[in-house]
Amino acid sequence: NELLQNALYRIAQIGESAAGIEDLFQTVHSIVSEVMSAENFYIALYDEKKNEVSFPYFVDAFDEQPKPCSPRNGLTEYVLQSGKSILCNAEQQQELSENNGLENIGAPAPIWLGVPLIVEKKTIGVMVVQHYTNPNTYGEQEKNVLEFVSSQIAHAISKKQKQEELIESEKRYKDLFNLNPLPMYVMDDTSLRFLAVNQSAILNYGYTEEEFLLKTILDIRPKEDLPKLMEKISSLKRKRDEGVWRHTKKDGTVIDVEIISTPILFEEKPARLVSVNDLTIRKRLEEQLMQSNKMEAVGQLASGIAHDFNNMLAGALGYTDLSLKKIEPNHPLYKNLSNIRLFLERGARVTRQLLAFSRRQVLEPKNIKINITVADLLKLLGKTLGEHIQTEFIPEEKIKTVFIDPSQLEQVIMNLCVNARDAMPNGGRLLLETKNVHFD
Repeated sequence: NELLQNALYRIAQIGESAAGIEDLFQTVHSIVSEVMSAENFYIALYDEKKNEVSFPYFVDAFDEQPKPCSPRNGLTEYVLQSGKSILCNAEQQQELSENNGLENIGAPAPIWLGVPLIVEKKTIGVMVVQHYTNPNTYGEQEKNVLEFVSSQIAHAISKKQKQEELIESEKRYKDLFNLNPLPMYVMDDTSLRFLAVNQSAILNYGYTEEEFLLKTILDIRPKEDLPKLMEKISSLKRKRDEGVWRHTKKDGTVIDVEIISTPILFEEKPARLVSVNDLTIRKRLEEQLMQSNKMEAVGQLASGIAHDFNNMLAGALGYTDLSLKKIEPNHPLYKNLSNIRLFLERGARVTRQLLAFSRRQVLEPKNIKINITVADLLKLLGKTLGEHIQTEFIPEEKIKTVFIDPSQLEQVIMNLCVNARDAMPNGGRLLLETKNVHFD
């Protein structure tokens, strides 16, 4: 009796002091070994949610530790389902196999003793001892002893499981907090002081964790927003809240943020868990979308103007062609009319560019002589570039034809020339040169 009482006391103590559940199992095995033969000893636990039997502690002379599996039809599962202890020799095992369809799992043992581990009338597992040589190793006395200590062992295992589950749960939620890509912090409901911040908040705001924990949420708000903030806090009580506010970073940058604030208990004190969504990127995208819509509107406007202007140019070109047909090339007005026609064609190309910009004009690439295009364009660009810019054109004599939309090419050359002029406000020399180039 004294030995059993001592065993119970030590089991109760180890439930509190064991470093982990593995340490608990080893100590239980050691204590059981002091009151009976336990060279072959294992503990099986049942997970109701997974419907799975595991063998977290397994010491055996012949069998290897089984992997977790669904309940089979062996002696261990029989104890689990019945909630009753079993002491049986080889003949009784054979009888159970024939009458109840039990399977012989593992190396055959001439004597097998298993007792249920019960907590609050619920079987959570089985504790088993078996002997492979002496069938008289265990009897009713050993069965009673194992049953006597099983309740204390079951409660110690259950308690340690809950402790480890709590530790794992806390670690999981801590990881969710620390690794969250959104800035998050916990603030005291009364003092408004920061109690915890995650890594994203540290990176986003520029404060170290130590600096954060010395501040309150008032320190990251613009001064002009504080009256509104205090009014909001006083009306919150213990309710969830969300809204758009302004925050100040360590470098003084003010950002627009969307906040979701949830009341929690932190270290048994009322607090709030706050997640912060920086709206800077969203606002930038909204501005880009707005600009895109403006450009689309400009394109539509340009399309309408170009379409109407193109009709006018078509009429002007028609009258110019009729006038040129009625006079001789040596007539004083012939040259002027030819230049008018040249400018009208140039205007028509500009309207095609506007229509292409608005995506309502299909580009018309064709083979052109680039030297002629550049020379004609330079004649028109003279006044545009200004007298302070000297232009020079060096064409290659045997230049190959280029397959391109003429108006697009003219626009590219015109843009390059205008940019070059702007880069020489005090005047300079603008050189254009054509050359055949082979690319690998």
